[in-house]
Amino acid sequence: NSNAPFTITTGTQPNLPPTISSINGTRSAVVNQADSWAVSASDPEGAGLQFRAAWGHDGVQSDFQSSPVFTHTYTAAGSYTVWFTVRDSAGLTAQMNIIVTVAAS
Repeated sequence: NSNAPFTITTGTQPNLPPTISSINGTRSAVVNQADSWAVSASDPEGAGLQFRAAWGHDGVQSDFQSSPVFTHTYTAAGSYTVWFTVRDSAGLTAQMNIIVTVAAS
């Protein structure tokens, strides 16, 4: 029989935001050609994630979706900063961007 002291801890741990580890997909596109990107992300608590992409022109962005894969077609040549956002079930987010250079067809 042990008389050693012990501690009882109750409560919840704070929720941590998700993290984006990489974005796979084209960095060099062609006008009017559909291209795809895939976001690799995780949540420390193992919660489901939602994904969104902002394509870098005219405020165009996707709605949040459960799939980490996106397809987009640029209609004008140029250099675009594309922002990918990941959101966990508590609403915490992570973002990462890439530069996509679009050439005339």
